[in-house]
Amino acid sequence: MKKIFTFLLSLTLLGLGHVMAQGLEDFTNFPETSSSYVSGTFVGNDGSTWTYTNCSGNTQVPITVPSPVLGKGKTPAAAVESGELQGGIGTLSFDYMQPYTTNVSLDVFVNDILVATVTSE
Repeated sequence: MKKIFTFLLSLTLLGLGHVMAQGLEDFTNFPETSSSYVSGTFVGNDGSTWTYTNCSGNTQVPITVPSPVLGKGKTPAAAVESGELQGGIGTLSFDYMQPYTTNVSLDVFVNDILVATVTSE
């Protein structure tokens, strides 16, 4: 099964909430707690390895902790990507918000195909 989704941030910072797959990913195992933008991996609730790029774990922004905060204008682009899930997913849903005053624009990919762009104002 291909990768579930990749979140790419095109304009600003983002706080992610929940992602529904074959269960619930609540980012309990997301290891970052500082305001520095870093890249790494963690094991999700489903046992798959999640990869994040240019994300912080800033606990000073008004989001549910732990949540990856994606960096604006970073190279490579900030992203959160799930590992492979056996059997795929039926529904993808998530909460997002702008943790700072800059508007959010988020591209949502499923199996490397852009399926939606969401924004906040």
